[in-house]
Amino acid sequence: MDEICDELKEGRMYRVESTIRKLLCRIFHYSKIMNASTNRGLTSVSLKKTLIENHFDEYRNSLIAIAELNEYSRERVSDAFKNMLEILFTQHSLTGQTVLDRLPSSFM
Repeated sequence: MDEICDELKEGRMYRVESTIRKLLCRIFHYSKIMNASTNRGLTSVSLKKTLIENHFDEYRNSLIAIAELNEYSRERVSDAFKNMLEILFTQHSLTGQTVLDRLPSSFM
């Protein structure tokens, strides 16, 4: 999260987006979420493709919301990131469970 905050402060949104995808991949790995078509873990590239193909508007709007924060503190960015997870993945969950609910307690 600190890396995302630093990149936001420097105005490097392209790096923010890449770092967010890496963090999402790590979260999916620890949540044991696999790519449905390959039955393997998601890579940054496969995740980007999936997000653009299936959730483009939600993903883009979430990135814009993060970029438009008036303060790039760890807490504000973390809250915006959790909101992104909720928007992107809770709506499409069959159980209504969030990705964060599936993480081991040691991750947080």
